[in-house]
Amino acid sequence: MTIKTEAARINLRTPLLSYGGIALACFLAFLFLFASRAFASGPYSASAGFSSTQGQNQWYYQQRPVGGGPFTDLTYTGGAWRGGNGNWLGAGSMHPDNSYDVVLKWTAPAAGTISITGTVRKNDTGGGNGVVAAVQKNGTVLWSKTIAFNDSTGYNTNADLSSVAVAAGDAIYFIVNNNGEYTYDETDWDPTIAYVDSWTASAGFSNIQGQNQWYYQQRPIGGGAFTNLTYSGGSGVWVGGNGNWLGGGAIHPDNTNDVALKWVAPRSGTICISGNVHKNDTGGGNGVVATVQKNVAVLWSRTIAYNDSTGYSTNADLCSVYVSAGDAIYFIVNNNGDYTHDETGWNPTIAYVAGTMPSWHLNTDDTNLTLTISGNRPAITQLKNPSQNWDWTPVTSVLPLLDRIYIGSTAYTPNWSYQGALVDTSSGTKVTLTFVCTTPNLTLTQVWWARPGAGPVEQTMAITNNTGGNVTYQYSDVVAADLTVSADNNATLWRFARQSMAGDPGFNTGVFKQLMGASTTVPSEISNNFDTGPYVLPFTMLDVNAVHGLYFGYTWDFGRFTNWTSGNAYRIRNKFYLGDAGSVTIVNGKAFNVPGMFFGTYKGDTDDGSNKMKKWFWNYKITPTLKANANEPLTEFGIDLYTEGEFSDFLSRNPLASWGVEMIKEDAYYTTDGVPPGSPYANGQPQPNYDPFFGWAWTPAPVKWPNGMTLGTIAHNNGVKLSLYLANRYNHANLATQAGRDSQKAALQSRFDNWQFDYWRSDMEFEPTGDYLSHEGFLEVLDYMIANRPGFRWENCSAGGSKKSFDLLQRQTVMTTEDSGGNPGSILNYRKAFYANSYMINPVQLKDDNGEDLPGMKLWEYEMRGGFLGAWMWAGDYSNTDPVTVDKLNSYKAHLDLYKTKQRPILRGADVYHVLPMPDGTHWDGMQFFNASMNKGSVLLFKPNSGVGNSPTIYLKGLDPNARYTLTFQDRTTLNASYSNVLGSQLMAGGTGISVSGNAGDYDSEIIWIN
Repeated sequence: MTIKTEAARINLRTPLLSYGGIALACFLAFLFLFASRAFASGPYSASAGFSSTQGQNQWYYQQRPVGGGPFTDLTYTGGAWRGGNGNWLGAGSMHPDNSYDVVLKWTAPAAGTISITGTVRKNDTGGGNGVVAAVQKNGTVLWSKTIAFNDSTGYNTNADLSSVAVAAGDAIYFIVNNNGEYTYDETDWDPTIAYVDSWTASAGFSNIQGQNQWYYQQRPIGGGAFTNLTYSGGSGVWVGGNGNWLGGGAIHPDNTNDVALKWVAPRSGTICISGNVHKNDTGGGNGVVATVQKNVAVLWSRTIAYNDSTGYSTNADLCSVYVSAGDAIYFIVNNNGDYTHDETGWNPTIAYVAGTMPSWHLNTDDTNLTLTISGNRPAITQLKNPSQNWDWTPVTSVLPLLDRIYIGSTAYTPNWSYQGALVDTSSGTKVTLTFVCTTPNLTLTQVWWARPGAGPVEQTMAITNNTGGNVTYQYSDVVAADLTVSADNNATLWRFARQSMAGDPGFNTGVFKQLMGASTTVPSEISNNFDTGPYVLPFTMLDVNAVHGLYFGYTWDFGRFTNWTSGNAYRIRNKFYLGDAGSVTIVNGKAFNVPGMFFGTYKGDTDDGSNKMKKWFWNYKITPTLKANANEPLTEFGIDLYTEGEFSDFLSRNPLASWGVEMIKEDAYYTTDGVPPGSPYANGQPQPNYDPFFGWAWTPAPVKWPNGMTLGTIAHNNGVKLSLYLANRYNHANLATQAGRDSQKAALQSRFDNWQFDYWRSDMEFEPTGDYLSHEGFLEVLDYMIANRPGFRWENCSAGGSKKSFDLLQRQTVMTTEDSGGNPGSILNYRKAFYANSYMINPVQLKDDNGEDLPGMKLWEYEMRGGFLGAWMWAGDYSNTDPVTVDKLNSYKAHLDLYKTKQRPILRGADVYHVLPMPDGTHWDGMQFFNASMNKGSVLLFKPNSGVGNSPTIYLKGLDPNARYTLTFQDRTTLNASYSNVLGSQLMAGGTGISVSGNAGDYDSEIIWIN
């Protein structure tokens, strides 16, 4: 604490006069002592502290003769400090002249240890022969580099000058010399100095546990509790019972116990752990294992050979470790199987890297992330679930900015410099970081946001091109995140197949689980290719034994990610980037939006984690109209008719609205270019405009629609909305260009206005595969329509569900989940796709496009209930009055009512639980939904095969174990009495659960309502 103002001194001084001279003298003595000891620990930034007054903020502006001599002050004029021969010094830059070095001086306000950080580089690279930059303490040179005339990257002092001891009044000089010739010598240098706290084991060694933050302990070999050693006054070391001991800089384990030196953090912050561990006694044995551990997380470990007197240093690996107050750092020596000759030298030093940069706490209900700046890069110092309390980043993880760009064929490494942050707490905590690059001229804005409630912390990044020309980014350089995390046990990587249709590799697996052992590498591809392929969803989870875990979301339509380990199975690196091949060029003045990310932690299993994520998406990201309208997703009805007359006739015979249908869908074959030659829809006519991907023209065939596209009006007159198929891109529009985007906007808007449809149903190649600007263009078209036409909705289809990305989920109402056609196999395929996709996607957006007229009432209802998993489309013609058709229509109407009044409200914002295994066509499968806002839920069960009997025991999830629930069975009503007023604990794991009998034959199903 310091007394900052003269007014404060006067206010404190005045009342003390009444207590007499002794009181005043005592107070003034205290004040002198306090003032002499109180000082700002920094950071002292040269540019931030720049002043027109010598000595202000500890900074002085000087020169000295080339070759040596006294330092003398410069003169302030014209916004900079200047000498007599053209040398000058400004805020962050300086220039020597032909006879004088230019010198920035800082004086230490107090004794302590300081860190000196910052980069020195040439600003003017037009010629000359470079400069010599040096850092000097009093008369001793600490650091020196020659910087070439064209070196705009330069050198930083961070690693070399992280721990410099100073006495009060010591001078630190930053000197730039002309290297023999002073033209073109403008040099950027904006050093920062901060005091650091440090603890060295030997210097702090004591006979008292906890003195100077150090403790002296042991633990059983193989793990167990740490217990204190006993101090031996005679030998001056701490000893255990079997020959182990610990002294000031030396350690010896025994045959039953490891020896542990422990340091306890007095406050939160980032520390550097330095020092060397090596064998002292090299006379035999088999060496030792040295480990550094934070609480229970291993940060660093080395096996040291019996004769290795050189050993290993922790300096490079452990100079950015975040600690909370009370965290323990252990230095552990294990005997490696034989404790003879095991005396080991280890004298670690721990220092806070204090005050160099601010930090921000971004906390949701279940994810706590601490963000800071390290080396002009964002860095995560803590990532944990507050209930589980496991920190996934015990070692600070520095995140990349884009580290390579191209102007023409020339590659540049941007010299990013952190500029500052804006913090907005109006809705959670939102931190906007700004970085600039001078060569080339770029501005990078990164936004981190922790919103209220459960869910992840999200991150977006945009780079504005200020170069005056084009900038090109190679996909492989566009890294959205590269985050190394540490688990407390072996983690299993969960990935999810895209499953656009049954031909996708992995379709029948759905969920890929990989135990992350040592030296494990798992590459994955996210693709917007509408053809089948081995693609996964842009969402992945690291699960630790269904106890807790971490998940990542990548928010772009295509890209790649790799998860891998090296020798330590618990330490997992996770990299997400745009691709292995390809590039994107951004013109001057435009921003490049790097694919966004989000990071979330959870307690429980993968259902618990994915539900927290989906709840966050429902609350903040999902298409606003879908969330706002309680009747969405609409009950949809597909009609395979393609002429005005056929539609009018069909709707006159099938009063869909009276049944409960809310929307009809018109597919491809109404267009001029949408009918294959020889198809029944060609009416025997030639098809000169046929395109095998159909739909580019977005124009109704005149012979089919003589009055133009009137289907919107026909649908509305019959009380239903219309989802209209407009495939591919209008007239092959190039969405990578503004002209192509504007063409598609105009075509879509005019048709929406004139044709009166409600949903745009896309399909096929609505954007070229892996093209950044085309995808950006497609998003621009959607955003334009959403902003300008409030009634507009988008139904996402692309040869099935090939476009499943978070940026599209924010804009679509529903999607075609998979597209394998109408048959019993496709009913199963939808459930397979739903099983895997529902880990990432809210069920209301996953539409079932079945509705074929399949034989038998059991199969009929079995098929309809598949639609109850998410959004639901049905089809058929029920105008016949034969008993079978009447029964099917009555069943359909009953299910429509059941879906709209019971299931759809549950699905909107529901948690999803995978209570039975992946559907396989043989065994029972099923899903549970529970909507906490209603305290209601449902379980949908399917028995596809006559070869299985009763269901396995089903344990519900997500219930309150102490609350009572009543279960109602839709078909097996005799079970209702058995499940009335039942404790939640009885229905969940550890209780009796639920089992239902299987009816004879194939295609059995059941709906259980949870109240």
